[in-house]
Amino acid sequence: MIKNFINRNLRGLALFSMILALVSAALATASPAAAQDCITGSPTPCALIVVEVVDANTGLPVNDAKVTLIDAYGNLTYAQILPSDRAGGSTYFAYVVPGYYKVTASAPNYNDFTTDTGAKPAEQTTVKTPLLANSRQPTAPTLSTTFANS
Repeated sequence: MIKNFINRNLRGLALFSMILALVSAALATASPAAAQDCITGSPTPCALIVVEVVDANTGLPVNDAKVTLIDAYGNLTYAQILPSDRAGGSTYFAYVVPGYYKVTASAPNYNDFTTDTGAKPAEQTTVKTPLLANSRQPTAPTLSTTFANS
């Protein structure tokens, strides 16, 4: 009876120890910090990604764009407009942890543009994102003045 009690408890303790070890290993697995953490003290020097948003047909800057960067681990970063471009410019920047990113630019009345880029430590990477104007015109609802029983 004591032998069964000890065997059962030892098996439970062994199972608990194994689960605890697996959870600890999963938590200790390295994954890059979100790109926003780069400036706050990453051991690896940050990389700078500069994104130029232009009209694909004219080459002119596209205002009011939104630029997102997603790393291989799914961390999302929004690029900020350059301070010198605040008056309607189209150049955006983000300091990120070095690695590969999916860059997406979108703007009103344009189709989204997505591309991939790599960022190296302490280097600047420039990405051009040519947006195609979409041909969809917004439609306003109309009121009908005809009645079925008149």
